[in-house]
Amino acid sequence: HIEIATRRAQSLVKQLLTFARRQPSLPRQLNLVQQVDEILVLLKASIATTISLSFEKEGCDDCAIMADPTQFHQILMNLSRNGAEAIGAKPGTIRFRLTRQSLDSEHGLSNLPVHACSVARLDVMDTGPGIPNHLVDRVFDPFYSTKPIGKGTGLGLSVVRSLVEDMSGRIEIGENPEGGTIMSLYFPASRSESMQEAQSQRLVGGREQILLVDDEEDVVFIMRRLLTRLGYRVVAFNNSASALAEFSNRPASYDLLLTDLVMPEMGGEELIHKVREIRPDVPVILSTAYVQDSESFEEIKNLAILQKPVELTALSETLRKQLDDTKEAAE
Repeated sequence: HIEIATRRAQSLVKQLLTFARRQPSLPRQLNLVQQVDEILVLLKASIATTISLSFEKEGCDDCAIMADPTQFHQILMNLSRNGAEAIGAKPGTIRFRLTRQSLDSEHGLSNLPVHACSVARLDVMDTGPGIPNHLVDRVFDPFYSTKPIGKGTGLGLSVVRSLVEDMSGRIEIGENPEGGTIMSLYFPASRSESMQEAQSQRLVGGREQILLVDDEEDVVFIMRRLLTRLGYRVVAFNNSASALAEFSNRPASYDLLLTDLVMPEMGGEELIHKVREIRPDVPVILSTAYVQDSESFEEIKNLAILQKPVELTALSETLRKQLDDTKEAAE
């Protein structure tokens, strides 16, 4: 749960930065069952305990769509919270239902991408009072809200529709037979790869010695454990000056430098330059939460950047690439 919340916090910050810089989204293949399961975990901790949650998958475990994970998370959280607010303090239910439809069914999608082999329909159903028929056509209008003054911006559903359409999908509103509203999302779907199989194939380690530098002790502890699990020998410091002194004494002992960017006294960029003055060929991985100006690092050769929080798969792949490329260049 901590890992899920951390990755979502990371994604939210990235989304805010992307919005501020007007950068495009980053779609990738998402397994819908896994995405909804993550949403359920967060919803259980954030809505009233009087509201029960359920998820009907109906044989769609391998159903996947191309979408930006943060934006897809935003869509479901927005619809779920709207349903929870509609139910209020009384007992109620929010139910997710995932079904698969054939391409020639009545799904209403046009210009289907080439990867689509079916259409995924995801219903978000609540048992609130429902939306009056005369308001159904207006709820997606920007700044229109049925909530009391101070309770809503009127942007939630308009943003949802915009995001869904950006994913080549569509959204429609229906009545829940149990009372309340059904928000139906339609997306072009494909079959997802097994994430566990893909991860096990990519988790490669080594026996090289890594110099690890980060001013946060907790990060050093976690990163050292991850690197050790991959088979590497690790010498770790939470002070960049001490790390530089150690490297100066034994520059040939280290096969790679893995460092944080923002650190007191001597930051990661300065540390990289000083290490390269001693040994120009040492490969470097920069681990940071946010690189404000990536252009300043383009001149640093044999440098890879990992975004925090670092996932084990990305760490293993980047380490091996940096180390192997350096060996090939030396040969």
